[in-house]
Amino acid sequence: MKITRFVSFLIALTMVGMTAACAGGTALVLLAGESSKLSGSAVEVLTVLVDDLRNDGVQMPMTLPASIITADVSQNAIGLSAENFDKYVVSASDSLAAIGTSAHQIVLIEAKDASSAEQIKKLLASDGGYDVHKWICVLPEKAVVVESENYVMLAASYSQVVDVAIDCFKAAAGEIGDVDVLFESANEQVEGGGLVAPGGAVPLPIGG
Repeated sequence: MKITRFVSFLIALTMVGMTAACAGGTALVLLAGESSKLSGSAVEVLTVLVDDLRNDGVQMPMTLPASIITADVSQNAIGLSAENFDKYVVSASDSLAAIGTSAHQIVLIEAKDASSAEQIKKLLASDGGYDVHKWICVLPEKAVVVESENYVMLAASYSQVVDVAIDCFKAAAGEIGDVDVLFESANEQVEGGGLVAPGGAVPLPIGG
């Protein structure tokens, strides 16, 4: 009987390891077979998610500590109006590159419920929602938004960073909804013939 229990314990530990796609993700992952849930405020979940990204070895720009997003800055920060923030959001947080010329932002939103999370996702993905052109002379290579239960993650950065962020979010949540790609490009021409380079600053031509 003791041997059977020990073997069952080992199997359970193995299942936990298999569900963790990112090295640091185990803090937010439950045993396989259980109803997988994320828990905690947006800043708490985001802090673990960013740690997971670093532990996974993905190359990221130097980032600032996770900061809290409030209704009064939500429009500029993530493209969600103050009215919709108050209506759908419990808490929100983002992690930005320490240098403004690096187009990098990971956002975590704790919604009031699953339907609110779906609505937030739609708003961020809609015209007038999240603005990938808000950086000076740079664009992210890729920007996506995805939800799981009452949490929403938005990632805008290098393609590899975004893809690993999705994997880490899924590892923590267990299941995620469809990933909406807001933007994906190697480069983009702008008016006047200048080239906007993703992730790094390229001087734009002055004048016409």
